[in-house]
Amino acid sequence: MGFAVTYRSVDAVTPAKFHEINQAADKLTEGRTWLSCEPLLLMHLPEDAHLYGSSKPAFEPHPDDVASAEQEGLPDGTLHDVIAILCELSRMFDIDWEIGHDYGFLGHIREGVVEDAVTEFINVLDIIPEAIAESHAEELNTDDHDDEADDYPNNILPFPGR
Repeated sequence: MGFAVTYRSVDAVTPAKFHEINQAADKLTEGRTWLSCEPLLLMHLPEDAHLYGSSKPAFEPHPDDVASAEQEGLPDGTLHDVIAILCELSRMFDIDWEIGHDYGFLGHIREGVVEDAVTEFINVLDIIPEAIAESHAEELNTDDHDDEADDYPNNILPFPGR
């Protein structure tokens, strides 16, 4: 199961303008490892000529990917970078964006300015990797480990009377 932040142009875009915007987007995404999320990728929707894309955060990247990214020595690309790139494209091409996620609408980028609701949501997502790491650390450092739990698959404890 995944989770993605989505972006869609408010207005339709011609194929020629899509080509220009996509070239600029490619240049703006360069120079990052994109370990923390997928980079900005735009598609041109043929049914309504809007631009669309999504970027899935990686809340717990694979250790091999982390090691590879560290060797590259480049900054990590994050959802904050995706939003910043969309803001820059908005300024460069006079294009506004609708920002959402798998479960609904978040807000807009208009004239290169992102609405607070979008930024606040991305800030909340920043907490998840830290919470996962803390959870794993707590699991490894627990002194009051219940040996009886080891007797049951997947740490399922028996209910009384069963």
